[in-house]
Amino acid sequence: MPNMSYCRFENTFHDLKDCYDNWNDADSESELRFQEKLLKLANKIVFTYYKQLNKDVVLADIELMWNQGLLERKEYEELKLKALS
Repeated sequence: MPNMSYCRFENTFHDLKDCYDNWNDADSESELRFQEKLLKLANKIVFTYYKQLNKDVVLADIELMWNQGLLERKEYEELKLKALS
């Protein structure tokens, strides 16, 4: 069932916490693929909305994710521009 707008973040928080708590239980190819997608989305959320991070730390983390192949070029460029703004 889809999340209702009035409790979307609350419900998603509990689902995300469950994923975190059971991270090492992913055993199917599909679950492993979605684990990677979840990591990319989590990083995008942090870099987009957590402005209190030191810019140098953010830029270093973006470079690290790029070098590890966790970002597509477009995502890399978008995150880098946001970090510098």
